[in-house]
Order: sequence, then structure tokens, then C-alpha cells
Amino acid sequence: MPPFTRDIAMTKLIRPDLGELLSQLKPQAGEERSAMTVPVSPADPPDDTMLFEAADDPARRFHLPTYRIATVRAGAGEQFRVRFAQAAGGATLEVFLEPVVPPSLGDSAAGTAALDHVVSAVLVFEPAELAGVRRELPFTEVQRVDGLVRLALTVTTAAETSDLYWALTRPENRTRLVVRRLIDVAVPVVVSAERPRPDRIDVIATPPVQVFIDPTVRIDPRIFRFEPVAQPDPLRDPDPTAVLRADRVVLQPQVLQPEAVAQPAAVAEPEAVAEPEAVSQPEVAVLNQRFAVDRIVQLPAFARLGALGLGSVGDAGELSPMRRRIPGRVFGGLDVGPVVGLPGPMVVDPVVVDPVRPPATVTLYRRTTRSLEVVPAPQPFVFSPTLHDYVFAGVTPSGAPGALVLDQLEFDGTFHSYYRSSGRPEVAYFLPDGFKLARLPQRPRSPFMSVQFDSADGTIEQATATVVIAAAAWTDPDRLADAAARLSQRIDGGATHVELQPLIADSSRLSLRLALPGEDAQDVPSAVIDLRTVLRTGIEVPLGRFQRLFDALQGGGAAVLTGEVEVRLDHPDRPAEKVPFEARFDDLAGDAVDVAVTRRPDGTGFDVSVLNACESPLRLDSATARTSTGPVAVEGMPPADAAPLAPAAQLGLLVAASAESPVVDVDVTVLPDRAAIWDAVCDETTSFLQRQVTVRTPAVMFDAAQGVIEVTVEIGPAAGGLTSTVTLRPDTLETVATVPVPFGDVVVEKEDAGAYRYRVTAVRADRVSEGEWKTRTAGVLWIVTGDVA
Repeated sequence: MPPFTRDIAMTKLIRPDLGELLSQLKPQAGEERSAMTVPVSPADPPDDTMLFEAADDPARRFHLPTYRIATVRAGAGEQFRVRFAQAAGGATLEVFLEPVVPPSLGDSAAGTAALDHVVSAVLVFEPAELAGVRRELPFTEVQRVDGLVRLALTVTTAAETSDLYWALTRPENRTRLVVRRLIDVAVPVVVSAERPRPDRIDVIATPPVQVFIDPTVRIDPRIFRFEPVAQPDPLRDPDPTAVLRADRVVLQPQVLQPEAVAQPAAVAEPEAVAEPEAVSQPEVAVLNQRFAVDRIVQLPAFARLGALGLGSVGDAGELSPMRRRIPGRVFGGLDVGPVVGLPGPMVVDPVVVDPVRPPATVTLYRRTTRSLEVVPAPQPFVFSPTLHDYVFAGVTPSGAPGALVLDQLEFDGTFHSYYRSSGRPEVAYFLPDGFKLARLPQRPRSPFMSVQFDSADGTIEQATATVVIAAAAWTDPDRLADAAARLSQRIDGGATHVELQPLIADSSRLSLRLALPGEDAQDVPSAVIDLRTVLRTGIEVPLGRFQRLFDALQGGGAAVLTGEVEVRLDHPDRPAEKVPFEARFDDLAGDAVDVAVTRRPDGTGFDVSVLNACESPLRLDSATARTSTGPVAVEGMPPADAAPLAPAAQLGLLVAASAESPVVDVDVTVLPDRAAIWDAVCDETTSFLQRQVTVRTPAVMFDAAQGVIEVTVEIGPAAGGLTSTVTLRPDTLETVATVPVPFGDVVVEKEDAGAYRYRVTAVRADRVSEGEWKTRTAGVLWIVTGDVA
């Protein structure tokens, strides 16, 4: 029989904070705002400090109300509208809530409507006698009455009445009223067509280069508009589009007067341009000069200034003194090319390249259901029977609070602990059998895991992997049934039925230790744990260790990611409980198949469809069916040597005729598909390393007969994806290109033939021509005239 696993999709309703973390682990794609039918949140996660907009009308805005305990004026002053009253069928705790506009919104909430939401509430407390076990009692009645919200919680036994009385009167029980607001909204999802990566991932650092600036040299600000930008990332640089401007600009040296700057003067176009004279000390020679032009040429910000041969640029957008034969400078992320001195008038044909723009992004939206909590005063939610006698109406405890009782029962060779209160023995609290790496709740139900990469310098040697996982709590239902029967024998000779509930403990009492394959266990302080549902944790390891970890996770051996959750209850003579943790791809928590049972139209039996709902192939080991009258035969099982059931494939079985629809259980063995799992868990926007390719072109490329002014080469992985761009010019016949290499090729040990693809764009005086994509494997890429035809 498969183990019991709580639906991991319900985590956000049980633990909204943990549910929010899980939603960030595997974010979903979005749609256009026009497709949304619910109010739109300005940010994710939504909360009650923001205003929401109607999807079809941004002018219609909404606020999410918060809640406080309603009060009523009485002879003794303001009284809370809280009442715990005895009745014939038990006792009922009644609380009235008043919705209010969140004070943080201030005047911005004027004219807004209340956002539609569903209210629920739970009373949370930690009975001191239970040594750290937390209890949660949900309010079963929620009604809207005269603009208020009425909550009601009814208990039917004397023991439950006593528990609730002590929770409301003893501060040491740390009682809280938790109000949850369930909202259905659309949250924004920012998507980039260029698949941008987080800024800290794979950013290629370039050492700064000194720039020489002469403070006495000025240039008319209308000529250059310069805005410094951060050093660009070669893996993120979009395709440059060269735009030719046919204006011929005449530059002429002009002496700069000390206190005045003359306006640019037009000069006649010279018939010839003299070659620059040699300078013996180019690194120190400074020509104190300024330039006049025959027309003002507006260059956009971030233009490639090297095409004009105008040298480097200062912080204020000023051009430095011209230098002769000085190598090109880099400043503010701009390649300004070689610096050439101008001893006399010179005519240039400027080629202006479009600004380097960041990757284009678009904001999409996805519909989601979120549960937001508010804990109204008083905190703790405790009332004095003397000062707040109006709260208690005929309710008295039946005895003193009980003590924690531990029962340990053996099942299938292992002892398990069960905790009861001596004052309420009919309820026992249990710990899960363990935590297992979970499957996603939606198809394909791949591992609930995400892998991101970082590299300080873009090399494999400095690469690290950040692995974030969600593991589900699981418990064998046969163990619980056995425990309930045996515990009831200890209470009144079996006359009382024992109800088993998951043990809940505060996060301060829980901790996680993990051990990587072949290593000692270590504390993981960032883990978020709920013993009822799921734990979320993350680790960061070097790439080499991650490869060994990924190999171990495939299963089939003992080297897996293991650990334990420690549960510390406040009992001096009792050691902490240990709940094991295990992660392996061939044994995940969650259903790998979907089973559908339909009655045949002719009444001859039931058709059973078994769908492979995971990412890997699987083998069907057995199938059983049962009704209320007993087992029923199953026909159509594949032979032992049959081919595995592929992902999304279905298998048909037949159950013999019976009066009622049978319950069908299937046992399967998942055969992990290494590549498919990698595609499911890897964050592809962070999965690139670097490969260096030398790009060269012969000098003849820029002969006058060719007419080529500049050549750009876009280069990237052979399979597509991120690319980088390099530029070749008459003075730059060789450069080095960065080819993004997917991390996955390393992790899944894909054979690397060194293949990459590239395409060439040639800029001429009258046109820009773009070539087709080509593939190469050589470490040196020669760009020849045939590439730019």
C-alpha cells in the first residue's frame, strides 16, 4: 500500500509562509493582463499594505482589509466582543471581528473598495503541560453579521472544554487568534525575451583600465551626449544594429582660450586629409586642442565612439585630448577604440551604432490564491476570569491541566512515539515516518527541486551550485491504524476510540541536519519545517561536489542525500526525537501515476487507465483492486520484460464486473531519466559557463574594394540560447569571444565536441548585411570575405 502523503498543494493554506516559499521555488509562466479576470497585485507577494487594480480598469482600486476584535461600550467601559459560553451540546467560543482599512495605506485608500476575500481563523496555543506540542483549533463557523465577521468554535466534551478554558486564561500557553484572508489575485511575472540571469550569476568582471583626461580640454556638449553605464556582461549583450549616417564631419584643431570657449565654426571641406605625424612619446604627448565641425552630429548615449577615432570620454561626457597611436581605452562600459591625434583638419565618415540596451522585458501575470495572516490584539489571546468575566458564561474547567504522556509502540521493526495529554487521553499526536524529496503537485510531477549556478569569474573552477528542495512528510497509514487500535486498549479497556493527529511544534523546536554523499552531517539553519506537510531547505556546494550529489540522487545505491529533523520537546528526561530525511529520484513523495476508473457501458467491468504523470519512464510492478466486499481481479498487467511506460503515456487495465466502483492501487518503479530530470530542476537562466574562442580576420577584409567598415560576430552554443558579440575593425583584426556553455552539459556528462554557432554582420557605407548562422568547432574562428558577401 502506498504511504500516506498530505497534498503538498495545500501547504499554502496550512502554512501560508511556507507555501509562499514553495511558490518561489518553481515559479509559473504568465499571461497578458487582458487574460486576467481577478484584481491585479502591483507586486509579488501581495499584502495588505498595497492597493490592487481591476484587471480591465486600473482606475478601479481595492484594498485588503485587516481585522481587529470588535468592541462594544458597556457600563464598565469598552468590552471585547468575545464570549465563551456553556450550552447543552458543549461549549462555544464566539468572536466578532471588525474589518478596517490598513492604517499604512493612509489617504491613498480613499475611494477604494474592499478586495474580495474569504475569512478563516484558527486558535493556536501551546499547552504548557504538553512540553512544546502546539495545538491548532479551527473556527468551524464564519458568518458576516451587520458588517462584522462572526467566528464560532464549538467543543463537545468536558476535556475539550477544559483545554479551551486553560488556553484562554493562562498566558504561558501563548494563545493567539490567527485570522487568514484568502484572496484570488493576479501577480506580476517579469519575463525577458533574452533570458536574463540574476545579476550575481555569471557576471564577467573586467579589470578597470586607467583613462587619461586633460581637464583643460572641452567640447561642445551638443556633439556628444554621454551617460556612463555599468560594465556590460558579454553573455547578455544584445545584437548590435549598426546604423549609418552619411553626414561628413570635418574636425579641425582649435586652440582653447583660457576663460572662453569659442562657438564651433564651419570650415570648408578639405580635398585631402594628411596622415597623422608621429609622436615620440604617445603616452604623455597631449595636444591642447579643440575641434570645430561643419554640422552638429548628435550621437546617442552609449554610442561606440571608437568608430570616430575620437579617444576616451570623461565622467562629465568630455572628450580627452587626442593621442596618437595609443591603444583603445575602455570607460563606463564603452569601447572607445584607438585614439588618434589630429594635427590638422580631418574628414571622417561617422558610423554610429545604436545604444547598447538591456534585455527587453515584458510584464505578464498569473492568477494565484494566497492566504495572508493577521494576528489581532490582544496578544496573547488571553482573558482574566476576574477582569473579563463577561467573556466566560457558565464555563468552568473539569480539572487541572494534564501532563504529557509518552507511548512508544513497535511497528514493522521500528519503535514510534505517540504523545497524549493525561487530561485528554483520547487524542494522540504522532510524528511522520520521515521526509522525502517531493514531487510537484502539477504535471509533469518532476522533483520539487531547483538548481542555480554562480561563478565568481565564469570558470568551472569557481562554479558553485545552489540547490533548493521541498521534501514532504509521509506516514504509513497501516502504522496509524495499528497504533489507534493498540492505544485505545490502554484507555478504559478499549472503550474509547483514539484519534491520531500530526504533532505540531514551533520552528524554534525543530532543526535539520544534512549529509552530502560521503560526508558528515551538518546543521542547516535556514530550513523551514512543518511536521504536518513539508520542509524547504537549500544548500550551496562547489560544482564538483554537486556532480557527485546529482549522481547519488539518481538512486539505486546507498549514496544519497540524507539527514534528520530533530524535534525537541521540553522534557528533561526525554531525548529529542529524530525524523529521518532522504532525497533520491527513484523514491519521491507523491504520486508518479494518475489512475482513472470508469464503468464499461455494457456493464462487463471497469476500465482502468494508468497515466505516467512524471518526467521519467516507469515500470508497473503490480495492481490490486478492492471493493467493500473484498479484492477484485485485475486483468491486462504487462509482462515483466515489457518496455517501460514513457512519460505522459497510458496503460489500460480491466477490473472484473462488480456492484460498485473498485479502489485501484498500483505499485510502480520509477526509472530516473537523468537528462529529463535535469531539464526539470535546472534554472536555465543561470546555467552557463564560458568557453573562449579567438576570432580573427585578414587585413584584406577592410580594403577599399571590400567597402567593409566594421564586422560584428555573434557567437553562442550550437544548440541555441544566450550569445555574445565581438567586433572586428581595421585596427582590431583579432579578438576573443565568450561562448556560453550550458552547465547541464557538464553535469549530465554530455560529450563536448566544442561546437558553437556564429553569424556575421558587415557594415558598409551604404548598407548593413547579416549572414546566416553557421557552425564551427575550431578554437580559432577565421572570418573571411565569403562570410560577409
